[in-house]
Amino acid sequence: MNIGKLRDRIKVQQKETTQNEFGEQEITYTTVQEIWAKVLTASSKEFYNKGEMNKLTYKVLVRSNSQITPEMIVKYKDKTLEISNILDADSKRDYMLLVCKEVK
Repeated sequence: MNIGKLRDRIKVQQKETTQNEFGEQEITYTTVQEIWAKVLTASSKEFYNKGEMNKLTYKVLVRSNSQITPEMIVKYKDKTLEISNILDADSKRDYMLLVCKEVK
């Protein structure tokens, strides 16, 4: 894989729960990393699961990074992507593939 193909800038964010002044739980997201990636829209056949394809699915290719977990989200341009799975993208484990769904 040519590292020059990672041309999209993404933010990886961690979910945090805090309490507001009324004692209610508020969910916020903090940027953990800002990294280069290759963001692709997956075809409907590629990740079609149990007849459900109501959310747009993305494949995000990044260099291997042990800090990224499925509990995090990806911010790409004006989109918020929820990580549903993390896969090894090559046998050398230089890259990993984040399978994401767009959050509306």
